[in-house]
Amino acid sequence: MYFPKVTQNLKDNKAGFSAVPGYDKEWGMFLLTRKRYYFNENFKGALRLDFREKKDVAWGIDTDYKTPKFGDGIVRTYYMNERNITSNRWWQERPTPTVERERFKIEWRHKWQVDEKTNAMMQYYKLSDSTLLKDYFEKEYEEDSSPKTYFLLTRNLDQGSFSFRTDTRVNSFTDQVVRLPELRYDLASLKLGESNFYYKNTTIYSNLAKEFAAPSSTRPKTERFDWDNEVSYPFKFSFLELRPFVGGRYTYYSRAISDDDFNSVRSIFKTGASLSTKFYRIYDSYGKFFGAEVNRLRHVISPAVSYQYVHQPSMTADQLEYYDEVDSVLRSHAITLSLENKLQTKRSEETVDFFRVYTSTPFNLKENPSAGSFGDITNEIDYKPNEWLTFYFDSVYSAQQDHLSTANFDIYVNNKDKWSFGLGKRFDHEVDDQVTTNLFYRLNPKWAFQVYHRYDLDGGIMKEQDYVIRRDLHSWEMDMSFNETRGEGSEIMLIFTLKAFPDIGIDAGTSFNKRKKGSQSE
Repeated sequence: MYFPKVTQNLKDNKAGFSAVPGYDKEWGMFLLTRKRYYFNENFKGALRLDFREKKDVAWGIDTDYKTPKFGDGIVRTYYMNERNITSNRWWQERPTPTVERERFKIEWRHKWQVDEKTNAMMQYYKLSDSTLLKDYFEKEYEEDSSPKTYFLLTRNLDQGSFSFRTDTRVNSFTDQVVRLPELRYDLASLKLGESNFYYKNTTIYSNLAKEFAAPSSTRPKTERFDWDNEVSYPFKFSFLELRPFVGGRYTYYSRAISDDDFNSVRSIFKTGASLSTKFYRIYDSYGKFFGAEVNRLRHVISPAVSYQYVHQPSMTADQLEYYDEVDSVLRSHAITLSLENKLQTKRSEETVDFFRVYTSTPFNLKENPSAGSFGDITNEIDYKPNEWLTFYFDSVYSAQQDHLSTANFDIYVNNKDKWSFGLGKRFDHEVDDQVTTNLFYRLNPKWAFQVYHRYDLDGGIMKEQDYVIRRDLHSWEMDMSFNETRGEGSEIMLIFTLKAFPDIGIDAGTSFNKRKKGSQSE
């Protein structure tokens, strides 16, 4: 017995039609539907028709297209005449008049590989207002709350690469840096003749303007030409690899904050060196090493020291309008120390790094703006002795403030499909200290359960708990889930997932914007 009944083309892993009913405090009762259309592989998409009790009807058309010579892209539209009713139910009398406003989204992205060395990309993103994505497309909002409109053309050259870019603002309610245009040339590393000298260069011309959100009419602008050069002389001395370098950066500004600084050139001198080496030893060890399968053992130690001095720029950052990181270069003088330890072995004729420890820290010399002292000490540890155990740890310690800034670790143990257990800890000195646990256990071929907890150690409270009972229905998997998140309430969900098509999910719950477990469909 199957309920509901679904017919699916085995060559396709997405549902032809989907309907998501539910209830939300802001929307009331809702029904979100999506019907796919397919003309051919070069032209297909989906039609959306959504009803929200407290917002009225919305619709949209999504199109994926491919052209034989000019690349492929997507066009997505969404429109609604939003009617915010003030009663609890749509059929009830409304205490105040209904407010209406048009809200929409137009999104167009295109990518074209012109030839083997040339690529073009563009994006157009028009929104009716600043909160549309947050209100109706939360996943997109979390990825990028203010999407840009731009065009980018890149070409790989025999020596380096060239790019042409334009950025323009189409949403007047956002702040944005406009580039009309920006030309960039990157030369990664060029050997000078028969010598051992190498030259690196980045040259950027930008016609810039900063546009502030309406109704502001302020619009600072400048033409900027940035020329960054570096000459290095890498060589090996005994077992040491040394790379000294010297460079200069010159940036022309047609405009600055003060009229006296118009048509000025900012110059920056920089120099430094990096010193590194590698030691290793091979042990004829076989068997188990702290639970790890070892077929010969290789220990690699890689210490490194780098020194960099950046002279005080001839124009300081407070003399310039800030458009991007080019305008915020500061004086610096530091030595960075790092050490990496790795244990390697052979498995299935491949070299495997099963244990790695990396530590690094900068030491700021007295000429550095932050004064002479050690900076943040960063640590990373990776340990994967075999397929059933994984451990990861990272931390940042502030030497200047003498406290642990962040620390995270995860340990994951599994017995293939039978059971798995994960334990994680998230510590942030400025935010919180949390522990997460996740347990999955398969009772038999038909039944399994999963338990997830997120606990705040500082507050002594449970932030989130989730319980799932899973039933195998031969071609389907059914999850019965209960979730309680502090500050957001509780929800009960019933989730059906086709085992052969895990991207297809049929789920019901009070929250549409929060994706349900087992369902990753759009």
